[in-house]
Amino acid sequence: MPEGDTIHKIAAYMAPLLTGADIEGVRVKGRKPTVTEARIDRVEARGKHLWIGLDNGTGIRSHLG
Repeated sequence: MPEGDTIHKIAAYMAPLLTGADIEGVRVKGRKPTVTEARIDRVEARGKHLWIGLDNGTGIRSHLG
């Protein structure tokens, strides 16, 4: 399982690549899209979680375990 420092490195790498990008939607394991048409505001590490914040006030949380 990745440690906190690894998540911070991933967030630092991904932030300039993803910030400002538009997304069409997010689908979680076959469910209906839970987020549609949003722009990525930020990418950051929160403990052992990767957080991708969206301009509509929602976000995508990933645990890389």
